[in-house]
Amino acid sequence: MKQTTNMSRVIGEIQSIGRKLNKDWFNGELDMDRVIWTVQSTPKAYGHFTPYLSYRVHDKEGERGAVEINLGGGTLDRNIESVIATMIHEMTHYYNWCHGVKDCSRSGGQYHSKKFKLEAEKHGLHIEYALSEISLPHSGHFINDIFVPP
Repeated sequence: MKQTTNMSRVIGEIQSIGRKLNKDWFNGELDMDRVIWTVQSTPKAYGHFTPYLSYRVHDKEGERGAVEINLGGGTLDRNIESVIATMIHEMTHYYNWCHGVKDCSRSGGQYHSKKFKLEAEKHGLHIEYALSEISLPHSGHFINDIFVPP
């Protein structure tokens, strides 16, 4: 029998994990109130970051623009380490965008630059281009399915 999932609950969990990752891995530097998390089909990718203000949000500061971080709907059944690695990967794009760093070449962001690799590794990712893998470092541990860095 097919299992159904309440997507608003999934997005809520993703937002919660994103806030924890921001605090632990990005020193709380990212404005997570400006991030709209989406779960949609993302062909040939685990996720993507939209590097422009593609949404409007209303908060205590009024109406302002927001960016999108998408996680591929068909990839959420991977192990939690892989999903979190994808989240950190996309949050690294957001971090770079906030700091004016162009981290992909060509239109459509087909190729990640050395600037992306350097920043991603500062935030705990291990990038291996030959294998197209992104993995969390082996040190650290999980608490309630959230990876805690060493």
